[in-house]
Amino acid sequence: MTTYSHNYKLYLMSKTNESKLYNLIKKTIKTAHFTRVESYTINGIPDLNCVYKGSEFWLELKANDIKNCNLSKYQINWILQHQQHGGLVFILNKTLSQSALKLYTLDACAELREVLCTTPDARGVIEVFEYIIKAK
Repeated sequence: MTTYSHNYKLYLMSKTNESKLYNLIKKTIKTAHFTRVESYTINGIPDLNCVYKGSEFWLELKANDIKNCNLSKYQINWILQHQQHGGLVFILNKTLSQSALKLYTLDACAELREVLCTTPDARGVIEVFEYIIKAK
């Protein structure tokens, strides 16, 4: 197997797992408004815009075990610019090896900071959303 095909298979697996994470969120949090974004014209825009209990925020969904969650330079740049203007952005990673939901923020130096680790189920999703609205 070539490196290209191996990397492409990992990419497809990650996208499938991110879709599963989105479906879990949508099924669990019924009192929120979600806008799923898959943009090929705006580099770096997060996957999901959420309005929940009066708070608006963005979520970048990831499903991997990579140390920096495999954020691209475009994603980092978009998040940093949005935060500089007062916007809320979080990275939600469903780790594969630890079977956990990990919530991260990105600091001004572009370093990920883990702010919550919880179970990868409906209860964990609720914990994530409650944490986010309190972080406002």
